[in-house]
Amino acid sequence: MDLAENCMPDVKPYTFVVRDEMLAFGPGNYRILLYRAFDALGVIGTEYNGIVVLDETKRAVIVDDVARCDSGYSVPTMEQDILWSWLLKMDWETFRAWVNNQSPERLRYQL
Repeated sequence: MDLAENCMPDVKPYTFVVRDEMLAFGPGNYRILLYRAFDALGVIGTEYNGIVVLDETKRAVIVDDVARCDSGYSVPTMEQDILWSWLLKMDWETFRAWVNNQSPERLRYQL
């Protein structure tokens, strides 16, 4: 299986993006990606995959590796697809609470 098959453009360092959506609510614009791997200066790590939330207004990562699975070769998993769909339906307060409840190891800052 070709890792790049059915992928969108990379949003470095998140590579092999399979879902990409912009949300405009609350105090800014947020971009949510579902990605298959992380590019660590040319070393592609498929063990780092999942959902990332980017703050497009501040140009910053809020949280990444959400719903990570063992290997990005199997992304998207059913859990990632369900979470992805759920995120797109959230209102601002629910989205904010969900982001703020993410793992402290992956959460860069709270909304």
